[in-house]
Amino acid sequence: TTEARAERALADVPPESPGSPESNDPDVPAPRAFSPAEAGAPRAWGLWTNLYSLRDPRNHGFGDLSDLARLAERAAAAGAEFVGLNPLHALRNGPSTCSPYAPVSRLFRNLPYLDVEAIPELAECDEAATSLAAAPFRSRLDALRAADAIDYAAVRRLKLELLRPLHRTFRRRHGAGTTDRGREYRAYREARGAALDDYATFVVLDAARRAADGPGAWWRTWPAEWRDRGSDVVAAFRAAHEEEVDLERWIQFELDRQLGAASDRARAAGMKIGLYQDLAVGSPADSADAWADASSLAFGVSLGAPPDGFAREGQVWSLPPWNPLRLRERGVDPWRRLLREAMRHGGALRIDHVIGLERPFLVPDGATALDGAPVRFPAAALFGALAEESRRARTVVVGEDLGTVPPGLEERMRRHGVLSCRVFVFERTDGGGFADPASWPEEALLTSTTHDHVPLPGWWSGAELELDRALGRIEDDDVLDDAKAGRRADRDRLVEQMRADGDLDGDGTDVDAGAVVDAVHRRLLRSPCAWVAVSLDDLAGEERPVNVPGVTLERHPSWSRRMRTPAERVRIPRVER
Repeated sequence: TTEARAERALADVPPESPGSPESNDPDVPAPRAFSPAEAGAPRAWGLWTNLYSLRDPRNHGFGDLSDLARLAERAAAAGAEFVGLNPLHALRNGPSTCSPYAPVSRLFRNLPYLDVEAIPELAECDEAATSLAAAPFRSRLDALRAADAIDYAAVRRLKLELLRPLHRTFRRRHGAGTTDRGREYRAYREARGAALDDYATFVVLDAARRAADGPGAWWRTWPAEWRDRGSDVVAAFRAAHEEEVDLERWIQFELDRQLGAASDRARAAGMKIGLYQDLAVGSPADSADAWADASSLAFGVSLGAPPDGFAREGQVWSLPPWNPLRLRERGVDPWRRLLREAMRHGGALRIDHVIGLERPFLVPDGATALDGAPVRFPAAALFGALAEESRRARTVVVGEDLGTVPPGLEERMRRHGVLSCRVFVFERTDGGGFADPASWPEEALLTSTTHDHVPLPGWWSGAELELDRALGRIEDDDVLDDAKAGRRADRDRLVEQMRADGDLDGDGTDVDAGAVVDAVHRRLLRSPCAWVAVSLDDLAGEERPVNVPGVTLERHPSWSRRMRTPAERVRIPRVER
């Protein structure tokens, strides 16, 4: 059977025994995550945005951490308690390797988020300052700023042209560790230890091997001595390329400093939560994380999702799962280490696909999602560690529990104090209408839509239906016409309900998209849900999605869409809950 194939690929996990530390026995007290009430925000709202998509005349064609700080201050002035973000994980930053949900490392962050002009060494480095002011550099920078789509590789190259001389200046002035900045760098390195060394080494080694062996080469095809992070050969490579490896360490140090500064500015502006970060569900098999800790992973299978109304063929994400037996042997230590880094500088953390902590859906390599099956994980131990780390960091936890939810997950989330997710456009009645806000649960974060779906203005206009037809997701024009008719009926129902409930004024069905967005937000804000996250894309009138799941990047450039309107010109209405 398909379930037996998936179980054999990973190895079964013994059932959790009642009364054991990993049980879900209701008589055994469960550690609870830090709550919104404890954070001082029992009923709060905030913005959420895809940081990379922010357009700003100051940035380098890619939303950066200084943009984040300015956005947080504006949102705080409007009464928001948090700014929600996409994962900031490190990426390869190529045309097909730019998904924030398929990172090269979940422990470290992505270079393009650096505001290079905010690095202290710029005031001390004539070489970088001269390059920044040079006409050829400014011409390339202007092109990136004007573009409608992000060129990840070009942004990375441009920033590295400045980062390399800035790093040399840092080493010359602060490398001895006798200055305040030098001591901060040394403390950062010591706190992250081998994990930072392994990541930095992998970035340099991977680039060298791909240059020598071809772009398709990856670490599991390397000679055995290169596959072992602790081998003498790898140690010799690190020593021989010490400056390049240290550049990667220093970039992570500066990313951490700038993220911390954005968090501090959000809190200083009055936000009780500040930054609400996002943790991807896994890293690909060719990632730095997989190379550095291969023994914790189960190769030969991938995380995914079964067929449902959203994806009729199911989904395969090409992300190897953890091996649950190894997690038990190591006391879920890899999970704790990951959580500690993910909760750093944030007052809230979203766990992408929290279903994966209970019974992840696994698909054998080379198969389709129709051949996958759910496999039991040590869920109580994983949720227990999540709650404990949440309390240690004073970070509220939200679990993304959309899709096919395994039995027991909802109760487990409640026991551990993990907020659920609710999405307005998915919450429907049996008759096809939109659910009454009063029916939504208190222990939840509510949004209008998600990063995998069209913004609300695009839903209203039907823009994504035309896109689906162009991409072949809608088979022919007759099906498109039916979809448009269904959307018109949904719009009419929504307008009728919102007028009946006092969320929308006026009469007739010809309603402006901006008025609908405002009315939907009023509807969300009066729900009993603890938190409401308002999309910056909705406020800006964006109609294009940032991601089209299941469509290759060659067919549609997901994760590369920039906002049309500069972030500073998007109106953030003053709201109180």
